[in-house]
Amino acid sequence: MKKVIIVGAGSGGISVASRLLNLNEKLKIVIIDPASDHFYLHFFVIV
Repeated sequence: MKKVIIVGAGSGGISVASRLLNLNEKLKIVIIDPASDHFYLHFFVIV
């Protein structure tokens, strides 16, 4: 079993984890992020 560590649980980190699991369901994925919660703010960077 291969192991992957993803740093950052924002939209990009979650997207990468999802894509990797779609490619190989046997991967062990660990996501590291200092925040305990993630809030998706659509268009937040544009405002």
